Amino acid sequence: MKRPPPEFDGFAQLDSAEPTLVAAHLFVRAFGAKNTSAAGARLKWYPIITELARLAGCESEFRLFGGGERSDAIGAIATECILLWESGLLAARRNEDVLLLRAGATALSSPDPVRTVWQRVTTA
Repeated sequence: MKRPPPEFDGFAQLDSAEPTLVAAHLFVRAFGAKNTSAAGARLKWYPIITELARLAGCESEFRLFGGGERSDAIGAIATECILLWESGLLAARRNEDVLLLRAGATALSSPDPVRTVWQRVTTA
């Protein structure tokens, strides 16, 4: 399966983007992957961070968990996205995983998943 193109032009644009928009795109990319779009699906931190880097088109720049200012910033953005998912009742942290909730699975199956997720996290 071919990867979708980046939504943001580099880290600076990702970092300055509206958090709810980043959260919506990241949710669809992370959970929309094969075998993770059903309620109860779980993701670890690494795939979420990887998809966040891909959103910015700069995954090779992020030496994941390698430390440093950019690594810390990416971790903060990912955490903010997860908190927004939780506020929209789309996903929830459980131990070291992020668990897809029923509303999240429903959002992923909607005609426009990014818009549906964005609406949920914006109005939460």
